[in-house]
Amino acid sequence: MMKNESEMQHYFGRISDTAELEKVHPRLKAAFDFLRRKGLATLACGTYELEGGAPGEKDAVFAMVQEVDLRAVVPGPQRLEAHGRYIDVQAPLSDEETFGVAELDPARPDFAFDEQKDVGFVDMDCELRTLKPGEFAVFMPPRGAHAPCLSLDGPRRIRKVVVKVLAD
Repeated sequence: MMKNESEMQHYFGRISDTAELEKVHPRLKAAFDFLRRKGLATLACGTYELEGGAPGEKDAVFAMVQEVDLRAVVPGPQRLEAHGRYIDVQAPLSDEETFGVAELDPARPDFAFDEQKDVGFVDMDCELRTLKPGEFAVFMPPRGAHAPCLSLDGPRRIRKVVVKVLAD
């Protein structure tokens, strides 16, 4: 049986085609508007506020332009992360990036979650998905587990964007 859209844990697609996905959560539009902005590939590394949060809280939507070192995919389980409060939208800018993806049961006894940092980690088997510039991945909390910064071609450095979207 196929899951309905409200039960999906991961979404993949082209940044030029997000209209339907923007209906999944009202704040996703701000994330995709940022990913479609002109000059994104040359934007300085750093954090950009896209939608403010409540006083004393983190921003509701913010983007991080990063240069990251990809590590070679090794056979077997991958170190996956998942979030509780924030949806992750990730997009490579300069080159391909591979992600490990899996659906996580947050009640797993070996899933160590840090609520202050809104991240937990677990080693488990997963499917690999490779994205090219112009494509994106969305990982929904709390089950959308993912291993970012992987490469099928060995270690290298790329530019990418991670947009954090408050889910509540």
